[in-house]
Amino acid sequence: MESKRRLTVFKEPDDGTKIIVEFQNEEQSKKYRKEAEELGIGWTEIGIEQYDRATYMGSRYFDLRNSQTRKNFSLQDWTHFLKHWNENERDNEYGDYHI
Repeated sequence: MESKRRLTVFKEPDDGTKIIVEFQNEEQSKKYRKEAEELGIGWTEIGIEQYDRATYMGSRYFDLRNSQTRKNFSLQDWTHFLKHWNENERDNEYGDYHI
């Protein structure tokens, strides 16, 4: 039996920017939720069936079930990026990044 897929939505408190992270297991999820709390980042856990494209439009998705993504992902790097990200670099009202 396949376990249900769970997503964690991390929300930066200053500007509301969100990322969606899918974890390999519950232990990994707990580790990052604890780190988020220490960094002052809010989080919510949702099931894959609760994911709504309109609600999370513009949010980046990180799949930590992938070994390469796990190796390179960091909540601290994300918050550092946001602190040095000029507001006029946003593409639209959904907060999409310029590429």
